[in-house]
Amino acid sequence: ITPLPVIHLYIALCPSHLFDLTSYSSGDWRNFRLPSYVNPVHYNLHLEPDLVDDTYSGTVEIQVEVSKPTRHLWLHIRETFVSTMPRLKMLNSQGGQRDVAVKSCFEYKPQQYVVVEATEELPVTGPGDLYVLSLDFQGWLNGSVVGFYRVIYTEKGVTKKIAATDHEPTDARKSFPCFDEPNKKATYSISITHDAKYGALSNMPPEVGLQIYAQPTQLGTAEYAANQAVYLLNTLCCFDPDKIAIPDFGTGAMENWGLITYRETNLLYDENQSSSKNKQRVASVIAHELVHQVTISTFLLHFLLVVFVISLQ
Repeated sequence: ITPLPVIHLYIALCPSHLFDLTSYSSGDWRNFRLPSYVNPVHYNLHLEPDLVDDTYSGTVEIQVEVSKPTRHLWLHIRETFVSTMPRLKMLNSQGGQRDVAVKSCFEYKPQQYVVVEATEELPVTGPGDLYVLSLDFQGWLNGSVVGFYRVIYTEKGVTKKIAATDHEPTDARKSFPCFDEPNKKATYSISITHDAKYGALSNMPPEVGLQIYAQPTQLGTAEYAANQAVYLLNTLCCFDPDKIAIPDFGTGAMENWGLITYRETNLLYDENQSSSKNKQRVASVIAHELVHQVTISTFLLHFLLVVFVISLQ
């Protein structure tokens, strides 16, 4: 059981001088679904949160495959803005690369897209070929409890902050520009720059042993959750996802792969003050989230299937 660090890692505008939106009122980006012929392969994501000003900046490099010629690439973004002209290059299977000039960048708000237009038509990628789209962005750490957001809490009379994330179902786009649909899964390499007095948690890489994070004054109330998690893990899973109790969390819990986030009341139990109902709820929520870990590793959910599952819940 570990004290709670103050950063937990798990935005839609281009600069106004980069585009004239009236010139781009028509196009395939009017569709609320992303195109099937552009697919992300890997993200290199870097974030720099500022918990003094409650802002953050970042850069994302997205490797994509294209199965149909196009001059436009578009992806999701919301309540965040692209701060410089995006950059685009093509990598070929022989290890060579060339820059592709970008003509314009604009936002299409009705579908929460940022659209990048190249000066030339992008040919289809062959085996081993990739396009790399790079975007610099800025956002705000507000109290919305979705996307990349700020949590304020008090510990021994001292006000403290956490930066946390919650991305289900369509809030990853609030944290950074991305292909925010369930059938656009890709791998990630994530880095974060933060003040030395803070710590950062991520859901990868997997490590041996279960860890539970909470406020230092509440570590004793995490013992019951740790014992229940070990029992359930031996039954359900083959690895130990860490857990964190967040003081201000929008949902009961979220089954992030490798690092499950919880509302404090759904993870912490004080045998001297909590009710038996609270004890049952902690065990039930932990089991619920671990079952999600099993189903996540078993099924690749696509758009319609996700809608169906959500409607059942």
